[in-house]
Amino acid sequence: MRATIFANGVIENAERAREAADKADLVLAANGGALHCLHLELVPAFVVGDLDSLDEADRQTLEASGTEFISHPPDKDQTDLELALLDALARGATEITVLGLAAGCSTGRAVGLHSSLPDRDSSGGLGHSQFAAAGDWVDVGCDHDWPGDRDDTGNCHRSRY
Repeated sequence: MRATIFANGVIENAERAREAADKADLVLAANGGALHCLHLELVPAFVVGDLDSLDEADRQTLEASGTEFISHPPDKDQTDLELALLDALARGATEITVLGLAAGCSTGRAVGLHSSLPDRDSSGGLGHSQFAAAGDWVDVGCDHDWPGDRDDTGNCHRSRY
């Protein structure tokens, strides 16, 4: 299942963001990423996080459109984006596109987000992830066709970016 997550950073290419959402089976927003959805006239199925970036009017607009809120306390160990990634995985996502990483988010941060995801076996594996920071796309994931990408147990041990 394909999921697209809107984070609260910069999205420079609205058309590409809409395309990613249109291709997704599930659209989520990590807290303030819901503001991107409102601007793009998209309806996320879920908004995940401590919800401190949304005012009451934004919340009401999203609720009226059918968006559900998964609220977490402000004092938490994970970022709102990490919580949204975990939520997407729990809902069965096998391919995740993240849009709107913070401006200046490095490839290393994107790889770090990818490596923070729980390991998945080959039957339910997370085969492909894309992260977009200020309009630049970073592909992170295991290409199962490359020799040596999987160890003896089938786990991916190399990312490409």
